[in-house]
Amino acid sequence: MAKLFDIYYGLSGGTMYGGTYKFQNLEEAIDYAYTMAVEEYESYGGNHGLLDREGVRQDYIDSWGREPSEEDLDDEYNEQVESWIVYNAKEHN
Repeated sequence: MAKLFDIYYGLSGGTMYGGTYKFQNLEEAIDYAYTMAVEEYESYGGNHGLLDREGVRQDYIDSWGREPSEEDLDDEYNEQVESWIVYNAKEHN
């Protein structure tokens, strides 16, 4: 049976209320909050100090002196995103 969960997401420095939605369990709600946080990050990518994939690629080249593999680029980009996003879900009361 689906339950209502409040979704919160944002970037370092604070979260915002993203709405109340039905999910089967807390794990699904947290996955959705994570997706919303990633989308928030990507909406600012390349601005305000948030690196987009090209920025991560250039940072990698500057640091290592070589072009990153696709796997390295994915890993570095995901680390960048994870270092900025915050997210949570709580069962709605």
